[in-house]
Amino acid sequence: MNEDEIIRLMKSINKFPAESRLNFYDDAWSFKINNEYFTISTDMLVASTDVVQGTRLECVGRKAMVSSVSDLSSKGVRPKYYMISLGLTREIGMRGVRALARGFSMAIREYGGCIVGGDTNESKDMSICVTSFGTSKDPPVRRGIGKEGDVVAVTGDFGEAAAGLKIMMNEVRDDIYRRRFLRAFLFPKARLAEGVALSRAKVLSGCIDSSDGLALSIYSLIDSDGGNDMGVRLDFLPCSKELERFCSENDLDPLELVLYGGEEYELVAVVEKERWRMAERVVRKVGGRLIKIGEVVHDRGVWLRIGRELVEVKRRGWRHFT
Repeated sequence: MNEDEIIRLMKSINKFPAESRLNFYDDAWSFKINNEYFTISTDMLVASTDVVQGTRLECVGRKAMVSSVSDLSSKGVRPKYYMISLGLTREIGMRGVRALARGFSMAIREYGGCIVGGDTNESKDMSICVTSFGTSKDPPVRRGIGKEGDVVAVTGDFGEAAAGLKIMMNEVRDDIYRRRFLRAFLFPKARLAEGVALSRAKVLSGCIDSSDGLALSIYSLIDSDGGNDMGVRLDFLPCSKELERFCSENDLDPLELVLYGGEEYELVAVVEKERWRMAERVVRKVGGRLIKIGEVVHDRGVWLRIGRELVEVKRRGWRHFT
């Protein structure tokens, strides 16, 4: 049993609605009412698999919201409403619930919208399910790999959240960048402004958020286009100098953290090659950055250029049931 098998089973239950702008693998669903697109996304956090011991509940609540907002960000849609369903243990108590609520409030101040409903149950393991709703004049951006020569880009560096996780798990020596890496893990950012700007500029062939790792995110973009023969050649890895130093001091491979670490919530975007300069400008205008890491090639798979060689990137990252 794995996540992909479960998704395929759910897809086989009924015919997917023809009116949807998005497909079953998009981490969102969208339909049109009058002149607006209505887009919905949901995400779940479970304490035993998603929360490291010692994490403050404010951080847990905020992160649960960010993970759902991040899905809408990749569609270029701002959240308007949220429904939150909570499975709570008795041990959490009202003090813990208030801490979760402070985390929800932090996310709402950052990304807008308001909570309009949900459900609460007693549970043996804390779980938080956040469903986000948004509307837009422009159709939401689909997952897709585009055409040969299109630019593959990201909105930030990768690997620092994975470094923060290793610090929290006491798997590495303390580091002068401890605070930076812990913040990357505990306080991830959904790239909402960047996603909306790119969508409005109509420069994208496809987009996804990167919660499961850079490698899996790129493979998901390729798979979303079905049986095509397109792939991605990576010419540059978005890795900070600070992460390189951290890996050197702890005998870690930075490629492992950057490609497979996960939890970044950065956007992985496929930009039409003719509109790359425009894409850079619109993201810079909202205070973000867009880093070119490679391009679409007519060779199915993901390939990393190391010197003069091309090395195949494994289809690996964060997956439940593995």
